[in-house]
Amino acid sequence: MARAANPDSINLASKKPGKLEEHYPPPRRPEAMARWQKARDDFQQALDRCHKIRDELSGVCDTKSIRMKGEISIPVLTEQNRQFTLDLESAKIACEAASIDVQINMSRLEAETAKLTALTSNRVSEGENTNAQIQRISNNIDQLQTSLIRSRKRYLSCATERDRLIASIRHNDRVIATVGNEKELETNQEEPPQSSLGPKEGFWSLPHELFHAGSPWNEGEFKAARDDLFVASVNLHHAFVVAGARKIRSAIKSIATNQAEPNDWGMFFLIIPVVSTTFASIGKTFNNLGQGSLGWVLIDEGGQATPQAAVGAIWRSKRTVVIGDQQQIEPVVTIPPRSTELIFRENKSDPKKWAAPEISAQSLADRANEAQGHFPTDNPDLPRVTGFPLLVHRRCDKVMFDIANHLAYGGEMIHATQPGPSAIRDLLGQSSWVNISAPSQDKWVEMEGRAVTIAISGICERLGHIPDIYVISPFRQPIRHLKQMIRRNAANQVGFKGIDRRKLSRWVSSNIGTIHTFQGKQAEAVMLLLGAGSGAKSSSRIWAGKTPNILNVASTRAQRCLYVVGNKREWENVGSFKIAAKFLPTIDAKSWLSKIKDDQTNG
Repeated sequence: MARAANPDSINLASKKPGKLEEHYPPPRRPEAMARWQKARDDFQQALDRCHKIRDELSGVCDTKSIRMKGEISIPVLTEQNRQFTLDLESAKIACEAASIDVQINMSRLEAETAKLTALTSNRVSEGENTNAQIQRISNNIDQLQTSLIRSRKRYLSCATERDRLIASIRHNDRVIATVGNEKELETNQEEPPQSSLGPKEGFWSLPHELFHAGSPWNEGEFKAARDDLFVASVNLHHAFVVAGARKIRSAIKSIATNQAEPNDWGMFFLIIPVVSTTFASIGKTFNNLGQGSLGWVLIDEGGQATPQAAVGAIWRSKRTVVIGDQQQIEPVVTIPPRSTELIFRENKSDPKKWAAPEISAQSLADRANEAQGHFPTDNPDLPRVTGFPLLVHRRCDKVMFDIANHLAYGGEMIHATQPGPSAIRDLLGQSSWVNISAPSQDKWVEMEGRAVTIAISGICERLGHIPDIYVISPFRQPIRHLKQMIRRNAANQVGFKGIDRRKLSRWVSSNIGTIHTFQGKQAEAVMLLLGAGSGAKSSSRIWAGKTPNILNVASTRAQRCLYVVGNKREWENVGSFKIAAKFLPTIDAKSWLSKIKDDQTNG
């Protein structure tokens, strides 16, 4: 009995294959299963190799911890003992002085007491002179007794400090001797083959910059093994998808029609291991995934996320990595502070510990993290505590790095950006503060806007294309006026010769904005349009400079050059902008634009 052909099969057979299928024709099932088995075996071998080297590294870590103690502890303890010895000499001098005071006061007290005894035992009558002498000596005795008590307290305090220092020096000497003996024993032992793994001799005592730039636990053989494991895992996924295409297709269809079960998402993540989404859509997208259903959740720009917005994503994950910076843009909160306070009070909770904008998902993750960093602040007793800090900076050239490092990170960051060319810097000069003293209309300073417009127009004409520049302002009003000015000039053919107006309009929309527009982005150059100059309310400037966040974000968007455009006299002593004034040389607008104007004149 003949069977009718499946119409879908006929359609598939007549359908022209796509480009991917042309380059990688799908195998038949027997071949696909064979590839899957081979990929599985290769992956298992690569995984076993990684585990083997990792176990060796764990052993190396235990062994070389002795070397680490020697490199870290001995210099630290030796320096401590040097300081303790100096303090001990001072304590001994203070102790000796206090002891002398005790002896002097005791001698004087004994002498006055003897006088009083003689006077009271030998007197015949109680005359006025005798009574006055007794009263005077009694007063002296009271004063000497008080002085004796105080001098004894001083002596006991000095003696306690002296004994503490002696005990500390002896303790450090014992530790130095123990670590030294362990290190000598390790040196005399024959090095095992795996000793080439992990940190080398001297690593733990490297200078701050070199220490944090190194990664001794992920280099050489172990790094190669992990790279091989990654390639094997990709091949394994590919082989699985090809061999199980029918079931995977069904899972993808379920997800596309919003009828997915947890197992369907497992299939989906085999093909697309990383899904980018927002907190607002987590509940709808993964509505049927319960607690711990997702392997990993990576939260980027955690400093901008309110803690409550992140709860659903964190609840659905086994492990969460929160990446962000408390010193950049804070969470945006639309609820009035008073309402927030009442909500938390009703639930017997402290908004200062859990509520935005002071608290973000990042700050809560930092608080809960086992490994923490401590950055110095103006108060030496209250350092800023973060999670695991990534100290090596590879985006900005030196001047922008220096501003951010001194502004927000206590000088602890490490500059590792390689120098590079910049056509914009060639035209506008080095990073600088372009000082423009002009009246403000609220927060808009027209002269500042004109200078920025002329600079951008000149660069466009000189380069023949729209440059990689962000124009950032703390306030909305200067941004709105600047956009209007650039579009009006382009429409009236004032500058921007040879530049496509539609492209320019798109650039104006995307590259000119307030600080919140550019978090997580970067450009070759940044112009920070301050506004709020002469005649503007000082409260606007105070708001912009009260925290490091605005200047920190603006300066670290710039890879090669930063130009702060505004009235330096009004801004240079305002909060965080003191740092910009310190690191940026001052230039007037005419000098700043001179090369562009010369080029335009010559052209």
